[in-house]
Amino acid sequence: IEGSYWAGGLLSPHLVADQARYRTELTEPAILLTDLEIDDARQLMPLFDLVFEQKYPAVLVVANKLSDQAIAMLLGAARAHKDLQVAAVQTPGSGTAEQAMALEELALLTGGRPLLQAAGDTLRGLRPADLGHARRAWADRSYLGIIGGKGDPRAIQRQISKLRAAFSATEEDAKRTALQKRIGKLQNGAAAVIIGGDGAQRLGNGVEQD
Repeated sequence: IEGSYWAGGLLSPHLVADQARYRTELTEPAILLTDLEIDDARQLMPLFDLVFEQKYPAVLVVANKLSDQAIAMLLGAARAHKDLQVAAVQTPGSGTAEQAMALEELALLTGGRPLLQAAGDTLRGLRPADLGHARRAWADRSYLGIIGGKGDPRAIQRQISKLRAAFSATEEDAKRTALQKRIGKLQNGAAAVIIGGDGAQRLGNGVEQD
């Protein structure tokens, strides 16, 4: 599978672009990362103000829940702006701690900022810097995938180095396996190939890893 993926599928069958494969693919999406439950469609207004102001070609919402009203707003925006691609997926992870960790990884990979319930975050005052970006994203019934995440390659490398140090420091198989998976997600989902220890080098965009 191209890029990196997390367990967290599409939140509604109405958001499926390719019904035969039950899959939606987005090109150059702006990505909202949160564990909030979006019950009121009006909560999404700051996001769409940014989407239209910045002329993003696609928007991906990663959230714990979207009401039918909020999903209808996404679909309405796509109908009103024919070139706009939209998708919404379940926040990866089970439980607050797992979800926070997955959102931190996605934020690092895409350059966004996770908006967390525990921190009292809301969508009010949303700024362009809060949104992540990737060359491509995909989602199906069960998974979310990121290809060419546009996060800071040096920040990604620093996190990989920390995870490798933690891997070396533990002998527990379960912990080592979990750390190895986290390292792989950061390496495979980045827009740039990152090599070496702390002297990270960006070898160029457009490199995809299987």
